[in-house]
Amino acid sequence: MNRYVLIFNIFLFFCLGLSRNDRIVTVGGSVTETVFALGSGNSVVAVDWSSSIPSKVSNLPQVGYLRQLSSEGILSMKPTQILTTSEIGPPKVVDQLQATGIDFHIFESPQSFSDIVSMISEISILLNKEKQGKRIVDNLIELDLKIKERQASNKDTLKIVLFMNPTASSYNAAGSKTRANYLIEYIGGTNVFFENFSRYSKITKEDLIYANPDVILVGYVEMLDSDQSKMTSLFMKNPSFKYIPAIKNNKVFAVDIGKYLNFGPTFVSNATQLIELIND
Repeated sequence: MNRYVLIFNIFLFFCLGLSRNDRIVTVGGSVTETVFALGSGNSVVAVDWSSSIPSKVSNLPQVGYLRQLSSEGILSMKPTQILTTSEIGPPKVVDQLQATGIDFHIFESPQSFSDIVSMISEISILLNKEKQGKRIVDNLIELDLKIKERQASNKDTLKIVLFMNPTASSYNAAGSKTRANYLIEYIGGTNVFFENFSRYSKITKEDLIYANPDVILVGYVEMLDSDQSKMTSLFMKNPSFKYIPAIKNNKVFAVDIGKYLNFGPTFVSNATQLIELIND
């Protein structure tokens, strides 16, 4: 009888992609969120600091920032698998990790809804979680269709700007080739600085006044304990901005970039929340 139990357990491990010795290090918030959403979070032993979803990852050891990693920090976790995005760096560290022979997988960093779907499908196959992956993707597609239906019936296009951690002396706005721009367009808005620059760029007060946005999104980093009210006050209490529609209509919102710019399984539901927030 024991022999049959042993054979059955081995069968389960292979079919379900489980192993008592699985030690996964995830690097990149979208990858980390996906692994947990697929039900493999118990095998994750460490993450990078850009990983904040789900909240339980805050209890895990961190191996650094995905673009500035050290091989020593990752290898000290004794991983059997390393899952990351194409944003990983520096290249020297990538070479070192690949040279170890550890099961190492780099997924294209998602920049759009279709990229998110592709990444979830690829990771689900790798972890033998295809059924869970299909369920997540089907739900995403359903939510995406609801957003598109809502946008089709909305005649007004809001002019939106997203700032990254602004200060009294620095207004760093998102340009056309950023995840922030994709988010703005995804929720039915238009980026007021789309034609001005492609990445993030500092702008002047005069630039903002001329852009005349309907909505101002103030990006902050939750894990850095950013003072949200202080950042929104930079705009709301500045007399130079009092005639801007976003100020007049109290449409200045602090948004957690770790949440809204994390292109993973919760992207569409988070975008839906943002739509409701700015249209309230």
